[in-house]
Amino acid sequence: MRAFREIILSASGVTFLLAIFLLSTSAVAQDTPATVDANVKGELEEMVVTARKREEKLQDVPISITAFTSEGMRKRNIQNAYDMANFTPNFQMTPNLGRRLDNPTIRGQFGPLIGGTAPNGSFFVDGVFVAGNIGSTSVANLERIEVLRGPQSATFGRATFSGAINFITRKPTNEFEGQTNLRVGQDGDMEIGVWGSGPIIQDKLYFFAGASWDKWDGEWRNGLEDYDVVAGYSQTGYPEIGINTPYGQDFFGGYAWDKNPQVAGDPPCLTGDGNFTTGCAPTIGDNTKLGGEDTKIATLKLTWEATDALQFNFKYERVEGNDDHYVYLFVPPGTENNCYNRAGGGIAPGAGDDLDPDHMTGTRSGGWICGELTQRSGYVPKINIPNFRRGVSPSPPGSGMAQTSEPAPFLGMEETIDRYYVDFLWDLNDYELTARYARTDGAVEYVRDLDRTYSLGPVATGLFEAWSRDEEVDDSIEVRLASPGDQRVRWQIGYYWYDYEQEQFQRNFNGFSESYLPHGTGSETIENTAWFGSIEADLADNWRLAFEGRYAKDEISRASPEETDPDAPLADQNFYSFSPRVTLSWNIKEDESLTGYAQIAEGNKPGGFNFAYFDGDTDWDRVNFEEDVVIVEEEATTYELGLKGTYFDGSLSANISVFYIDWENQAINVSECIPQNEAGGFGCQTNNIVRNAGKSSVRGLELETQWFPTDHQTYTLSYGYTDATLDEYVDEEFAVLQCPEECFDTLPGVAELTPAARALVDELGNVDGNAAPRAPKHNFAVSQLYQAPLFTSDIEWYVRNDVIYESKNYNTASNLTWAPEQWTWNARLGLESARWSVSLYVDNVTNEQSPIAIQDFPLFDLSQNYVGGGGTVYQNAYQLLPRRTRNAGIVATVRFGAN
Repeated sequence: MRAFREIILSASGVTFLLAIFLLSTSAVAQDTPATVDANVKGELEEMVVTARKREEKLQDVPISITAFTSEGMRKRNIQNAYDMANFTPNFQMTPNLGRRLDNPTIRGQFGPLIGGTAPNGSFFVDGVFVAGNIGSTSVANLERIEVLRGPQSATFGRATFSGAINFITRKPTNEFEGQTNLRVGQDGDMEIGVWGSGPIIQDKLYFFAGASWDKWDGEWRNGLEDYDVVAGYSQTGYPEIGINTPYGQDFFGGYAWDKNPQVAGDPPCLTGDGNFTTGCAPTIGDNTKLGGEDTKIATLKLTWEATDALQFNFKYERVEGNDDHYVYLFVPPGTENNCYNRAGGGIAPGAGDDLDPDHMTGTRSGGWICGELTQRSGYVPKINIPNFRRGVSPSPPGSGMAQTSEPAPFLGMEETIDRYYVDFLWDLNDYELTARYARTDGAVEYVRDLDRTYSLGPVATGLFEAWSRDEEVDDSIEVRLASPGDQRVRWQIGYYWYDYEQEQFQRNFNGFSESYLPHGTGSETIENTAWFGSIEADLADNWRLAFEGRYAKDEISRASPEETDPDAPLADQNFYSFSPRVTLSWNIKEDESLTGYAQIAEGNKPGGFNFAYFDGDTDWDRVNFEEDVVIVEEEATTYELGLKGTYFDGSLSANISVFYIDWENQAINVSECIPQNEAGGFGCQTNNIVRNAGKSSVRGLELETQWFPTDHQTYTLSYGYTDATLDEYVDEEFAVLQCPEECFDTLPGVAELTPAARALVDELGNVDGNAAPRAPKHNFAVSQLYQAPLFTSDIEWYVRNDVIYESKNYNTASNLTWAPEQWTWNARLGLESARWSVSLYVDNVTNEQSPIAIQDFPLFDLSQNYVGGGGTVYQNAYQLLPRRTRNAGIVATVRFGAN
């Protein structure tokens, strides 16, 4: 009945909104001017940004920028950074394993999701670098967001060589004002927020205080059934007790898990037939909700006008996130892998000869999916959550004893972040001296199932079903002196210091020995020092030349705890860089505010270390430290031309930029087997690491327009085109799909390939000319807004429609598999006055269900793999991040005071 009511609600809302849309676009404009929309026509031109660390009008800054005001975000129902990406040209950001591995892709410059380097584009809050995730930071207390595309290393520093995203919180005001916000929607979607600002001492001491609670219950449930995991190997199930498992998640052999204790509600135990381990490993069904998110944020700011020339600012912010276990839809490889399957099968039921005769299948190929991978009704999430809640019992080979883990403390993610900030601004005869100290103290815990199956987990590792805790703290200081902004020659110079420390802890649910106990897995420290500056000169009445640069040193170290790996070396390395940017801009047509610019900028991302080598008992005698562990610096040079203009008395604005990026040493995630000490019982352990590729190039453009044909109608277009190409890269995962046994020949006594094997891998894995992964070629958002008085000029009604498009998206460098293009339509209908507003929204009106993202991985499940010429070969499997289906809700806002 509930589902039926939701269908009726959504269908009625869509029909009504569509009718309003058709009426509004054909309506005759009235003479009465819009009074509530804050003179939208002037908003773009007058918006002030701080992209170059000084206040400038958005249209005057020679950088490709997308800026969102708080009101603009609310009307688009932008709740977080993921929503914001939908409206930003050449900017992609999707959740990875929940809100865990935020990694924005700007202008096609994709970065590794897991590894020892910073992202290519970084987030800032009030200009302060955010070392961790931003997904759990709400936009409730923000004044605006600035998305800066292209290298920002000269201004913002490390890890911004593809761009920077700055979240700017509201400032305290000398007049009392405030706002309350409420959102109620389907699936427990809710926001409650309030903020207020005003004087504590008139003209002397001001405050801002805001708090919000944002939550969503998720719309998926775990689909684990009784006996999805059973003892004994079977592909047909157990018909004698009425159980059929065509794709069984069974396990067997010397690594079998010991029987778990029976508790009330468990299905009966099964006994092996003598060919497999005898015992009982029941799996009970589970219907736990997945994908829910909960965010609480509170912000307090104070501004003290000590004198007419000296101002102090203080800020404290608290962020708390509490999420359910993330959701992914599991794609069964035995029935879906359609290429690079071994001749004659041998992997799993349904895997026969390669379906594509043009693909040469390797002797150790785990199969692949070639073509478009779409979401199907048969793909369901299945996670063995009951074992997290009750603990599991492995019996290590040869030990003769079982160890039972303690139950997990919770499921999903718990995060706390405290941000502190103090600065002063000192006016020295129109020269401005600013100094800032900031500190971020955070901790995040995850209980997760990373092997993407619902079996009891891989038996050779302890990496995939685990509890982990990362504790992070960073401090930074920035001092800057700037000349007056009205002089013909303007300059600024500054010093920056940043110190970051992280401690990592983990407890495994599927490993052996001490990994069942909480233990440290590593620590990392980063110290960055830099000098930066800029100078800009007016060459003539309408020509300006600017030079910016930053010289920086990064000292990065990584260590493994003594109890985990006493032989691990301390990784400690310095990285030096100089990042310049030169910009020539000119006012082409002053009466139409038409400005052009040409820019050359270099970006640098410091290197790092592959953390996976420090997480276990690595056999360092078989590791080439410089080649295997060290990740070298990435460098990119961007050439850009841009044009910003407003026309027809401000009724039309258009900003366009075209660019070319020359990129070297980009970091890419690969899966490799890390040598382990024989005392640990294994020769190597497969894990995700980072390798530096050769070269890539990116060509593209950004276009943003706003058109106000009447006082009541607004149309906007944001379009991004990216042609990101891998110029020099060997995809070893692609090579293995095709490799004969000769690809795996190693030199005597070491794990290094012979020259002949290396050459064969390089030949078969060559993907030069392929498109970069996670970089769709096209993305755009088209918006329509009609707003007009309703009966009286004091109240207005409006209808808004946003259509969002993204072209197909490759998931790996091999370009064999891709997510289809996606269209999303969001609609709004609202009433608004100077003091309040209320609106109905329907997101994903057409119920688009293309997956947001695709991830591939080796399936660590012995029952679904085979023994090849060199040992066990793991079948390749996939998971899909599903899109939220059609959903509706109501948003209400009440303003008070001067607001």
